Amino acid sequence: MIRSMTGFGDARASKNGKTFAVEIRSLNQRFFDLQVRLPSELHALENDIKKLLQSEIIRGKVTVFVGIESPASEAELSVDETKARFYVSSLRKLAKQLKIEDEISVRDLLAFSDIFQVKKKEADLEKTWAELRPVIEKALETFVGSREKEGKVISHDMEGRLKIIVKRVQHIKDKAKDLPAKYKQKLERQVKELSGGLALDEERLTKEVAFMAERTDITEEVLRLLNHVDIFRKALREKGDIGKRLDFLMQEMNRETNTIGSKCADFGVAGEVVEIKSELEKIREQIQNIE
Repeated sequence: MIRSMTGFGDARASKNGKTFAVEIRSLNQRFFDLQVRLPSELHALENDIKKLLQSEIIRGKVTVFVGIESPASEAELSVDETKARFYVSSLRKLAKQLKIEDEISVRDLLAFSDIFQVKKKEADLEKTWAELRPVIEKALETFVGSREKEGKVISHDMEGRLKIIVKRVQHIKDKAKDLPAKYKQKLERQVKELSGGLALDEERLTKEVAFMAERTDITEEVLRLLNHVDIFRKALREKGDIGKRLDFLMQEMNRETNTIGSKCADFGVAGEVVEIKSELEKIREQIQNIE
C-alpha cells in the first residue's frame, strides 16, 4: 500500500500531573528531512524521538512539535537579591529627593522582571521518556494513517489512468494493423500519378510494403509498454519506498510510447500517443507525492 508524503498526526495525554502534546506534519521532499522542536528541558531526548520516527517514515520533510506542561511544584522561583536591594535603595533615594512619603513593598518590585526568574527543576529524562513515548507513538500512528488514506486516493487515481493508457494502446494496435494496407494504397496512388498511368511493378511494390511493415512494426514496444503497466500496478500494492521505482517505470513507459510514435507516422496513432503521454505526465506528477 502506497503512502503520500504529506500527512498530519497529533496526540495529547496527561500523566503524573504533566500534560504532553505531540504534533507531526510532513510535506513533499525528495529525501528524508526531519526537524524536532522541543522544550529546552527535553533536548536530550531528541535522538530518541528521531529514532522512533525513522522507524516508520522513509521520505518527506517532517516537522515534529513536542510540548509539555508541568505542575507548579516542578518549578522554583529564583530571586536576584543584589538587584532587588539596588532597586529598593534607588527608589528610596528617589522618594527622598522628590519628598514622596510612600512605603516600598514587594509588589512594587514586581515591575522589575529581571529580579525574578522561574526555573524548572531538572527533569528525570528516563521517566519523562517513558511518559512521552506512548504519546509520540499515538501521534505517529495517526500520522501514518493520514498518509495511507491519501495514498489510497493517489493509487486509485493512477489505476484509473493506467486503464486509459491500456485502452489507448489497444487503439494503437488496431490502427497499426491497417497501416501496411493504407501505405500500399498511398504508394500505388503516388506511383500512378508520377508514371502517368503506366503498369505497376507488383513485385517491387509488395517488397516496398513489406519493408515498410517491418520498419513500422511496434509489437515489441507495445508488449514492453503493457508489461511496464502490469509491473507498475503490482508495485502500487507493495510496501516501502516505491516512489523511485515507480518513477523509473514511468521513464520506461515514456520511452516506449515515444518509440511507437516515431515508428508509426500516422495521424490516428499520433493522437493516441499524445493522449498516452498526457496520462503518463499526470501519473508522474502523482508519483512526486508518494513516500
